[in-house]
Amino acid sequence: MKNGELLGVSEEQGFDVLVTNDRAIYAQQNLRGRKLAIVVLPTNLRRHVMDRASDVVDTVNRIEPGQYVVIELSGLRRVINYNTPEGEAPEMPSIQPFNLK
Repeated sequence: MKNGELLGVSEEQGFDVLVTNDRAIYAQQNLRGRKLAIVVLPTNLRRHVMDRASDVVDTVNRIEPGQYVVIELSGLRRVINYNTPEGEAPEMPSIQPFNLK
């Protein structure tokens, strides 16, 4: 499935949040008007994602419909609301930096 299809099917099936490591999804897809929230992880390495599962869950619990949150390796969580003209969204507290070693 391509990203556009995946987003549409996810919403049709009642999903609220999509967790991915595809940092380009924001640039590749028109997200305006979608209710689906998207969390972008800094890695897709299972061990590192599992080590930080509590931070991913915290992000999922804080995200709101129509938001796009990028978790940076530094621990910064950048929030964009793709349904507002300027992308304004409340800040999300940072988490501990990822150590990919």
